[in-house]
Amino acid sequence: MAAQVYKDKATLKEVMENYAISQSYALLCISEDCEWRFKASSINKSELFKVREFIDNHTCPLKDKVYEQRQASSSLIGGMIRPKLTNHKRKYTPKDIIEDVKSHLGVDVSYILGWRAKEKAMNFLRGEPADSYKKLPGYLYTMDMTYPDSHIRMVKLPKNESIYVYISLYAFIKGFDHCRPIVVVDGSHLKSYYTGTFVSASTLDGAAYGVINSENDAA
Repeated sequence: MAAQVYKDKATLKEVMENYAISQSYALLCISEDCEWRFKASSINKSELFKVREFIDNHTCPLKDKVYEQRQASSSLIGGMIRPKLTNHKRKYTPKDIIEDVKSHLGVDVSYILGWRAKEKAMNFLRGEPADSYKKLPGYLYTMDMTYPDSHIRMVKLPKNESIYVYISLYAFIKGFDHCRPIVVVDGSHLKSYYTGTFVSASTLDGAAYGVINSENDAA
């Protein structure tokens, strides 16, 4: 393994975690008398990482290979389960992850570790939720330019945090003139990382929709 090059530190770490699990022992040895050594560093300050030294020989009293569960990290499991999360319609629960980890790695992991692994895999595939919210002002501006005379508003807090978003496209507004004067208002709690309430107003077709912090008079 010495002299091998990896595209970044995260990839090297994932490889070593897999290796530790396959060998059924804790990767890092706590004994100062053990001959086991592993050294790696970046190449010319780039993201590439090269293994400089690897002595895969435990000479310590712990060489009986006692496995520690902490080696099965959420990042490692997240990398393993990514292909199963590419289909957004598929239900893949932490319980399923626990069973797959046991089947493929022979390791027992907790429910919370399975949940964290899924979160990391989802963030890798779809991006961080915060990054999506940062794109919201640009998205609303594009909608306003694409559909003139629409009513599109976003209310922010002093810290530049969005609190209300309201969208009623021009087609909705004009269509309402030809509908029965009955409006149905509904709301649904958002259960993602950023909570809130999705509200909508509908006639025969949709009239308006938005996201608010809660169903209150101010919103």
